[in-house]
Amino acid sequence: MNGRVTHPNLADRAVAGDLDSDGDVDALVHLFPLNFGPSTPITPAHGFGQPIGTHSFGWRYLENITTTPGDPRFIDGAAGKMRNALGAYDPNWNRGLGMDVLADFDNNGALDLYTTTGFAATLSDVVNVQMTDDLLFLNGVGGQPLGVLTESGAQKLPPRCQDVVHDVPWDPAYISCGSFGLAQGDIDNDGDADAVVTHFSQSGRTNYPWLLVNRFNEPVGKLVDEYPTRVPVNSLSGVIHTPAQDLNGNATAGMDYAMFPALLDWDGDGDLDLALQVVQDMPRMLENLGQDNNGDGLINAADNSSLGTFADVTPTLLAALKPTTDSQDLVPVDIDGDGDFDLANDPFSDMVTIWRNDLQPSALRAAVTEIWPRVGAKRGTVVRLHGVNLTNVAKVQFRFAGGTVCEQTATAAVAGFPGTRLDVRIPATCPQTGLAQVRVLRSWTPPGCSNRVSFWSRQYFGYFVLR
Repeated sequence: MNGRVTHPNLADRAVAGDLDSDGDVDALVHLFPLNFGPSTPITPAHGFGQPIGTHSFGWRYLENITTTPGDPRFIDGAAGKMRNALGAYDPNWNRGLGMDVLADFDNNGALDLYTTTGFAATLSDVVNVQMTDDLLFLNGVGGQPLGVLTESGAQKLPPRCQDVVHDVPWDPAYISCGSFGLAQGDIDNDGDADAVVTHFSQSGRTNYPWLLVNRFNEPVGKLVDEYPTRVPVNSLSGVIHTPAQDLNGNATAGMDYAMFPALLDWDGDGDLDLALQVVQDMPRMLENLGQDNNGDGLINAADNSSLGTFADVTPTLLAALKPTTDSQDLVPVDIDGDGDFDLANDPFSDMVTIWRNDLQPSALRAAVTEIWPRVGAKRGTVVRLHGVNLTNVAKVQFRFAGGTVCEQTATAAVAGFPGTRLDVRIPATCPQTGLAQVRVLRSWTPPGCSNRVSFWSRQYFGYFVLR
């Protein structure tokens, strides 16, 4: 695989998207660390020669070099396309295995990589504390071409999270709070990607989750944790058993032992709600309090609502109470094909749990629940919308930060999938790239009516339009 050697096949995470904006799908495969006792930076002292990036730790960056349809070919470009601030593949990336997500955090039309560090670590687990930091790789910055990922976490992420909780007698003192679950989405509908990170150890809680609000385009210029001000930690429902203090008497009000987050618009009103799967318990369901006060069919800053803040609706939303052990992944997906988002929780030591959404917010409106290719596609690319009521579509709109829109009126139904699949080309002349809210305008004359009616879809779906 392009000269990479040593444990070439031990991997446990993968994300896929068009990383170099050439119109095909690449992949990042996260490798298990090479262990020499504690997690150790890879150096020639371990018997590895230079360049260090040729050894199998960190990631495989699988660049798609397919030339013949149906015969996919990839080459590993990690050594040249993943860089630290000094332009090198970093020995410290031989580290714990967290989660990865692709999103265009800086809205430059290229997919960035956020990666968490995994379980909380002690001084005996790592050689240096920097190996417990989350990483943020920005794509095509600092004069680098699209497809080159430069690690920028020190400038763009909050300071290292600290372990502040002692839950059980054998709970060790961790050198940072660890981070495991990860989700991205636009919680305040301002047109850029925010993120949620859960902090986790295998022996108990360490700290509150991060709710990272994207302020790249503001003077602070980074992701800022605003969980304590946007989530009512002092008044969460007691249906989930969260201790108000730890064994040492430290206050821990509303600090769930949360392992994995998900952002989804479960009520179909146009903003993203937040679910947090709690260890040995249920998902905490936090509803986004945004409202369409001005009646324009959108929820944004013009409504002067509480958009981007949350209320706990767990006891009213969950019709049945089914605890599960943990969560390795919590995925919003329309399992029953009715146009709303259900939740699938995949634990490590329990059965998969499906939470079916019976709110049915779509009614006669169209609803988009998935777009392929996933994550993002270039302007001029045909993408396939999945959802319900995708008939009599007058136009598809890609709406960006600041209200910029590009629209496409030419659509094509997909044979064999009446009303549930629709092909549309992202306009090649679209004036903007980055995160777009995808909306569908359905216009038809219902049976028994003489007048034509038109409805925009409301359920939020965000898609990254690439350069």
